[in-house]
Order: sequence, then C-alpha cells, then structure tokens
Amino acid sequence: MEVDILEAMEYVGIETIVIDEDTPPPNPYLPGTNIQYAWDATSLEYLKRCGRLDKFMRAGWRPKEPNIHLRWGGEYHRCLQDYEILMAQGSKHRDAVFDVIRALLHRIVDFDPDHKQKNRETLVRSVIWYLEKHQNDPAKTWIMSNGKPAVEIRFNFPLDFGPSEDQPYVLCGKIDKVVVFNGDLFIMDHKTTTTLGTFYFDQFTPHNQMSLYTLAGKVIFKAPIKGVIINACQPLVGGTNFERGIVYRTQEQLNEWLTDLTVWLSRQNDATHNDAACDKYGGCPFRPICTRSPQVRERFLKSNYIQDTPWNPLMPRDSD
Repeated sequence: MEVDILEAMEYVGIETIVIDEDTPPPNPYLPGTNIQYAWDATSLEYLKRCGRLDKFMRAGWRPKEPNIHLRWGGEYHRCLQDYEILMAQGSKHRDAVFDVIRALLHRIVDFDPDHKQKNRETLVRSVIWYLEKHQNDPAKTWIMSNGKPAVEIRFNFPLDFGPSEDQPYVLCGKIDKVVVFNGDLFIMDHKTTTTLGTFYFDQFTPHNQMSLYTLAGKVIFKAPIKGVIINACQPLVGGTNFERGIVYRTQEQLNEWLTDLTVWLSRQNDATHNDAACDKYGGCPFRPICTRSPQVRERFLKSNYIQDTPWNPLMPRDSD
C-alpha cells in the first residue's frame, strides 16, 4: 500500500485529536481486543526491534533495577523544556536558569547513583553548561501564527488507514521545539550519549523517531519542516561535551516511511523473537529472559521483573 503524505496531511489536518491532560487518557487498544491503534515513537521502536520485546512492554514488564540512563536523560530533557517554557513566558536567562536548577535539585533528592558519568553532579553541570552555551542560539524558536512559541507541542493525529473501518491508526507524541535555522524550519530534539562524532549522527538516518517527528511537524503545523536538529550531550567525569547535527527528510522518504509503517502495524501481536537485535541499543533489558529455556521463562520473568502499568502512547508525560 503506497501512502501519499500530502493526502495524509489533508486528512489528519481536519481530525487532529486533542487530549485533556486532566482526564484519564484513552485506551490505545480497540475495545475488547489486543489490537493497538495508537502508536508513538517508543512503542513503534519496540514493535520494529523485536516482537517478543514488544509483547513484554505491552504487558507492562520492566526490570526491578531502575534505569540510571533513563532517569538521567529524562531529567536533563525536562530541564531544557522547563527553560524554554520560562523564556517563552518572558523570563530573563539568568532567572530561568536559576528556576530550572532549583526545581531539578528538588526532583533529584532521591537520585544519587554510583556512576562516573551519570550522577547528580554531572546532571546539574550539564544542564547549566548547555544553557550557557546556547544562550544566544542561532536556531531561534519559531513563533506560530497564533503568536505562541512552538514549544512542547503534543501531537495526536489519525492516518488514512487503520485496524478497523471506524478506527484509523493514530500517531502521537510530543515535539519539544520547532526552530528557524538558516531560514528553514526544523524540529529540535535532545539526546544524551556516551560517544560523539560524525558517526553518531549518521545513526539517525534512517531512524524511526526522526521520521515520525518530521512527519508530525509537517502535519500539525502545515509547514515545510526540513528535518530534525539533534543536540547531543556527552557527560564525562571531568566535563560535558556538546555537539549538534542535522538530519533531513524529503517528502519521498516520509512517503516510504508511511508505506513501510502499514506493514509493521500489520505485524503487531506477532511476538516473534528477533535474536539479531538482542545485543543492540546497549543490550535488550529482557535478554536474560530469552537466554533461559522456554519452559522456565515465565517463572524467571515473574521472579526478576516487575509488572507495572503498560506503556500508553496516549498518556501525556513531562519528559516524553
């Protein structure tokens, strides 16, 4: 099935869904089924990476030990969002930095991991250094036609195909920021990493999240978004490095991504194990389960993992 992005944009531009954050999010599944109709970058990544991983995540399983990298990156991400909001509200740079760090210190009272690169000190330092380095950023926040800055924009829109006649698939998530850089519009996204270099930015083309964000930008803003500016942060023992890279997406690339998406979504609930992905992305968190013989996996899963609230793409989050 070939999907034309312009037709998709015309369709979703009319029926964009708005979620009230004060009310419970909708169920992302068709009523009475395990067929998921709402998808974000995270859930699509699980689906594309491994069917068994997708199955575990849908069921709400997670390791008992907290993920230091997720917490560190989430707090860093939130600080930069908070700064953007304060600046959009008219705060001065120094006041905004002060408020951001004060709020951060309150949130990380319980966060003191024994990790050389990712700990409380490197987190505070990295936030301050980034905000100082980009105080006069040439990539300026885009002001939308309603006069508001394009910051923290949650998107939620249907496609022109779906799992049933009356329920289209829905793509959702949140765009941190849209900027004007060298006369063009870009989504801006932040990443943390242990390695930096030109090869680091090469991994984002092709890349599921960057394609989705560019598509979402085109759809909800009806604007010629060129791609994504990625601000990478590398925390070290004695300092923090920052690098910026740009990934582009053409209309033809986005058409191809949407066409491939029809195939991926048709494979949901497959649960086939992809053993070629076990060691990728720093290692799958469920690899210890898959190393066990099938007859003991469920017992080992229940003993060593926690079953929590399943991931809901329609749930608004502070750091998504």
